[in-house]
Amino acid sequence: MIRECEREFIWNSFGKYLNGNSEVDIGILSAEIGRERVSRLIHKYELQFVFSDLEGRGDITLDDSTSESLKTFCRKTCFFNKILEDMSEELFDIFLDGKVDFVFFKGLVTLRRLYRKEFPRRISDIDIFIDAGDYVPARNALKSAGYSINHEYYDKYLRSRRIEEKINILPEITYVKRIGKIEILIDLHFSMNSFKESSFRNKIYGFDVNPFLECEFMELKNGKKIKIPNINFDFFNSIMHMAVHHGFTGFKWLSDICLYISKFHGEIEWGKVLSWADSTEKARILLYTVYIACGILGFEENLIFRAFPEWEKQVKENFVNYLRRSFFTDRKSLNGKINARFQQALIFPCGIKKKAAVVADLFKFF
Repeated sequence: MIRECEREFIWNSFGKYLNGNSEVDIGILSAEIGRERVSRLIHKYELQFVFSDLEGRGDITLDDSTSESLKTFCRKTCFFNKILEDMSEELFDIFLDGKVDFVFFKGLVTLRRLYRKEFPRRISDIDIFIDAGDYVPARNALKSAGYSINHEYYDKYLRSRRIEEKINILPEITYVKRIGKIEILIDLHFSMNSFKESSFRNKIYGFDVNPFLECEFMELKNGKKIKIPNINFDFFNSIMHMAVHHGFTGFKWLSDICLYISKFHGEIEWGKVLSWADSTEKARILLYTVYIACGILGFEENLIFRAFPEWEKQVKENFVNYLRRSFFTDRKSLNGKINARFQQALIFPCGIKKKAAVVADLFKFF
C-alpha cells in the first residue's frame, strides 16, 4: 500500500520532470522516504524515464544500484526504440510496394514530437492505421516480410484463431515478428475506437474521426516522409487512449498529454478538439485530463479553458483528486486493471442505466 507522502513525492517528482522551474525540492522528499523505498516506487510505477531525466539534471541523487538500473533502462530503451524506428522504415517500403495507404500514429510519432533523444520514453509497438478495405493487401505485405497474426495473444484473450473473420467488428489486429529474442508488435488499426463495434462502451466513448483527414508528414532518418496525424488528432487520441483504454493509469501517457500542452498549447485548435468530445462522457474526460495536466505544469487554466464554455462549473475537485489517485493503480495485475476501469465507469457515465451497462460490458470483456 502506498503512503500519502510517497504519493506526493511521486506527483511532485513527475511535475519537476515536466516543469523544470518547479521550486519543490524532491531531494528532501526522497530522503524522508528512504532510498530503498524510492527505488521500489520507481520500478513499481514504471517511472524510470522520469527519474533518469531528474538524475541527469541533478535534481535528485539516487543510490548506486538504482542509478545503474536506470542507465541500463535507458540503454535498452534506446536500443529497442531504434529497432522499432528501423522496422517502421521497412513497413513504409512494404506498404508502398503493396499499394496500401497508411498513417503511423502513437508511439513513434509521440517519441519524435515530444521527447529529447537522450532520455526517451519507451515505445512498445508500432501503430498503423489503414482503411479496412486495404486489409488483404496489407496482410499479404506483412506476411511477405515475416509478420504473422499474434495468435498467442488472441487465444489468451479472445479464444479464437479465426480472428480475421472479425475485422468488421474489431478495431485492430495485432501482428508479430520475432528477431532473435526480440518481439516486434504491429497494431494494424481499422478504426480509432478502443472497443468492438457492438460494445456499449464504444457507443459512449467511440472516436470516429478519420486520421487520413487530419494528417501531415514526418521525415524518417532515411529521408522518406510518412503520414502522421496532426497535433489536434494526436493530442485528443492520447487523452482518450489513456482514459478509456487504460483507465487513468500509467504515468507515461499522462506525460505525453502534459508535453503536448506544454509544447503545443498555442497550436492546438481547442475548439476543434472540444467538438470531437461529442458526448458528456468524452467532454468530461477531456476537461478533467486537461485540468490535471495544467495543474502539473503550473499553467493558468484560463490559458487553455477559454475555449471551453463554463468549464469551472463542470470540474469537481473531489473527482480530480480521485483521478489523481487512480494513476497509482497496479497496472500489471488483473485486479488493478478491473478496478481502474470500474472507477472510470462510476465517474464518467451519466445515469444509472449507463453505469450498469458499462459495468456489465466491462465484465464481459474479462
